[in-house]
Amino acid sequence: MNSKDNYISIAKAIAIILMVVAHAMPPEKTIRFISLFHMPLFFFYSGYFLKISNNTESLKLFIKKRVKGLYLPYIKWSLFFLFTHNIFYRIGIYNSDYVYYNVHQSLYEIKDFILHAIMIIFTMDYHEQLLGGFWFLKTLFLSSLLVSFLMFTTRRFNKNTAIVLWIILWVTTILLRKSNISLPIFGRAYLITFGSLFYISGYLYHIYEEKLNLINRGCFFSLLLLILIAIYYPGSLSMTSLSASCVFIYPIFAFLGISFIAYISRILNNTQMRFSLYYIGQHTMPILALHMLAFKIVNLIKIWHYGMKPEQLAEFPVIQNNNEIYWILYAIVAICLPLLANKLYNMIIYKLNKKCLK
Repeated sequence: MNSKDNYISIAKAIAIILMVVAHAMPPEKTIRFISLFHMPLFFFYSGYFLKISNNTESLKLFIKKRVKGLYLPYIKWSLFFLFTHNIFYRIGIYNSDYVYYNVHQSLYEIKDFILHAIMIIFTMDYHEQLLGGFWFLKTLFLSSLLVSFLMFTTRRFNKNTAIVLWIILWVTTILLRKSNISLPIFGRAYLITFGSLFYISGYLYHIYEEKLNLINRGCFFSLLLLILIAIYYPGSLSMTSLSASCVFIYPIFAFLGISFIAYISRILNNTQMRFSLYYIGQHTMPILALHMLAFKIVNLIKIWHYGMKPEQLAEFPVIQNNNEIYWILYAIVAICLPLLANKLYNMIIYKLNKKCLK
């Protein structure tokens, strides 16, 4: 196991844990703190191992890997949750009482399944409510393809070209957010260029990592700054809901958080916790796909504990009443259960394959 790969897997584990915690609805300041950098972390470390696509064959190979690693998992999980929609509705995981983003849940007819399946396959959109975090897969897929295409079209791509490209992406993101452009199929255009900016940031960081040595400098100063920003900064701090003025300064906040997480990851890489975190970092997909479904287990516990209405099982993403401590339980369950389900699934598939080979 490569030490550097391990430290990056730990950083990815921290990123997915922070995402689950944010969705578990902790105190507002905690959400604001996490939102400063947790999504940029995924784009950043996805771009860390980026290799230049400077010929047709390398570009084809890159696209193939992106399809296998992002598009196909999106399709698999989205179709699974689509075809279980009516089951979830009948057992109360969905109901018409709780609305999310102005969408009323109801039983699907055949035409609904067909329409949603078409949109899922051809636009990477219309995934189910329980896959709310899947916007990230589409954005990362498009952002990585955009960066690779820009590399391919630049005949002599190097680190200096990457810096120029970073600046262009930053300015473009600000302009796109200001004009609020939304494209058919692609969605909010600024998110794609914003994701590309953080993606290529990971590539640049990999090149200059030893020289920058950000990991050993000022990390606790970064933490203090992030806490103060989360408490006092007046605007929205989520990557998906920034104003044009916030887009201008948000990368600074994100890089403070990324440098802090990198520092913490290197420390944890020298502890016994590294094995558990490495496992989480290598299995982020089942957590991303299943954590909101796992929240329903804790919803049931809260309904029983506080005598709430059974209909509140459908409250999304969690039951927010009496959540001062419960968000911790939500987060623990939503990390552990998907990993357990994934482990059991792999064991079953392994045994079935073994029987077929006999």
